[in-house]
Amino acid sequence: TSSITLRSKPKSSNSFTDLSGNTAGHVERRDVEVVKARPLDGLIKFTKIDLLISHTNGQELSVLRGAKKLLARSQRDTGCTVVLQLYGPGSGVIRNDQYRPQRALRWLSDQNF
Repeated sequence: TSSITLRSKPKSSNSFTDLSGNTAGHVERRDVEVVKARPLDGLIKFTKIDLLISHTNGQELSVLRGAKKLLARSQRDTGCTVVLQLYGPGSGVIRNDQYRPQRALRWLSDQNF
């Protein structure tokens, strides 16, 4: 189990920004939360799924890797659709200097999606 450091967005939002790879500067502790990351393969009991939707603000590759067995079974048995919301570099949404949206797409391609 790993952890992800998140900064909460304004109270009007229910989302967070990943700070794990942020090398740009100081992070104030008052709006930071460390969240334990658990792989879907060990969390849910489904044997297969038809659809996976991920809107995880930069954690798409981690989600996919954590669901590798589930996705492989689903793709093999009946096919599975994966929908990812990705952000481009410089979008201002992802503040992780290491974020590369094409990594998730490459991973899916390598898994024959």
